[in-house]
Amino acid sequence: MIKLPDGTTKLEHRLVWEQHYGPIPPGGVIHHKNGDGRDNRVENLELMQRASHSSLHMEDPTAAQREASRKNLVAHNFQRRRKALDGKVFCPRCSQFLPVEAFNKNKRRYLGLQDYCRKCQHA
Repeated sequence: MIKLPDGTTKLEHRLVWEQHYGPIPPGGVIHHKNGDGRDNRVENLELMQRASHSSLHMEDPTAAQREASRKNLVAHNFQRRRKALDGKVFCPRCSQFLPVEAFNKNKRRYLGLQDYCRKCQHA
């Protein structure tokens, strides 16, 4: 969630979509193509109707979606305890423990670091 200057909040992926393509029409939802709900790059977002989005998620997942789900599960397991021994932090996008220096600082985020390492953020 992103807090807007007027005090309201908006889901980050919806905000990214609207900044690039304009307002989301009624009944429209934004789908993450790679299955990673935290990957809010505009090239990973797709506008869909609510019914087709629901049916898409009800189908048998592809290998890529299963892998994305596995990575999300791994990331979720480390979300509250991201900081590991020896000053390393888990990056859910590349599924690696990296030194703290590999992450940009962000005082608003958990541990004061961005969720993804610099390499993944700029990929």
